[in-house]
Amino acid sequence: MKNEKQKYLERHIKKADLELRNIAFPNSKRNFQNDSKTKYVIEYKEGCLGYYRASTNTIAVDPKYFKNMYRHKYNKDLISTLQHEMIHKYIDYNIDSSILVYWNDNSPAFLSILAYFNNRGCNIYANYKYDKIFKRYNKSIYNLAITCKTFMELQIKLIQLKNQTKEFFYSKLRIEEDTIISYIPTYDGESYISSAKLIKQRIINEVNGKTQFLEVYIVNLSAEFNIEDAEDRAYIFDFICSEEGIESEGEYEEIDDYVIKTKSLKMA
Repeated sequence: MKNEKQKYLERHIKKADLELRNIAFPNSKRNFQNDSKTKYVIEYKEGCLGYYRASTNTIAVDPKYFKNMYRHKYNKDLISTLQHEMIHKYIDYNIDSSILVYWNDNSPAFLSILAYFNNRGCNIYANYKYDKIFKRYNKSIYNLAITCKTFMELQIKLIQLKNQTKEFFYSKLRIEEDTIISYIPTYDGESYISSAKLIKQRIINEVNGKTQFLEVYIVNLSAEFNIEDAEDRAYIFDFICSEEGIESEGEYEEIDDYVIKTKSLKMA
């Protein structure tokens, strides 16, 4: 039998979803969060009002929302938190579910969709710094979010930007003497500026006494990265992936046939 907290949560889930659906899909009966398998839980996590965990398809909200459940029929802050997490989930399931982590708080996909809903009557929380940086450096996609006629128009554009981002970094694969160097972009980070780190240097081939290495860099993007601005994306890439931008940390550690070293790259 459902307890009172679960009933209260479910009522807010329906309300939060209905508001998003009426804006995004006004002529449809489908739910915005069109997945009955999503698990909603009440759970404390330090520093968070809620979270979306892709690996378990879980949306969690903070227990504080249930201390005074019946003061008002609906708690606007709880609805805002649920909508915030529902948008994470929507991007993960409908726009991109790869290592790019396009649904993270600092990505242009998440911030532009928040702008879309908030400009149409919602009041969904966004990280102030991410939002400010996004609006400054990604004006084109922000303006589209504000002015586009349909939600699908924005979604199609975000898919295009996602593909551009992946193609840009994958095109940077190069060979230097005996080393293959590749770059993997992701928004899976909490920094306000883009950075990169060398995550793996591995011997992949030995022929006639010659050794070939593979170096893989994870490039942690943030809200200031503008894939549509050729000059901006080239500047950011050239800086964070250059020797001048590297600050080495730690020591080499032998693990079987791997040689792993982490490097932090910071903007000046």
